[in-house]
Amino acid sequence: MGVTTWVGGAYEQAQGGLHNLLGGPNVVWVDSQPGTPCRFTMTLARPDPTCGDLLQTMPHEPRYMVEAFRRCAEELGVDRDDQDGLVTEALAGRLARFFYIWPYLVATLSWGMRAVSGNSFYR
Repeated sequence: MGVTTWVGGAYEQAQGGLHNLLGGPNVVWVDSQPGTPCRFTMTLARPDPTCGDLLQTMPHEPRYMVEAFRRCAEELGVDRDDQDGLVTEALAGRLARFFYIWPYLVATLSWGMRAVSGNSFYR
């Protein structure tokens, strides 16, 4: 999930009222734990936006990022046997699909969250 870490980052960059960490409307809500100044708990997560949606609010354009990735892969020769460019195209295609269909945030059991019925929020 290195791309997810890179996409979300631990910084706040507002565009049009959207923030990727704190503020509202949010992708996640984070609270500090009482008595432990350096510990935080994720209290609510909204997995609605895709990675591509969130990139566009920051403002980055996923389409151009995929093109830049494709060019770099071609220049670096991702696969020396890739004479017809199929491997490079497959990698770029997977990255593009990731941006447009993968939710920015995916709740896991390790977060201790449970789905709330009737909406897209997790608690």
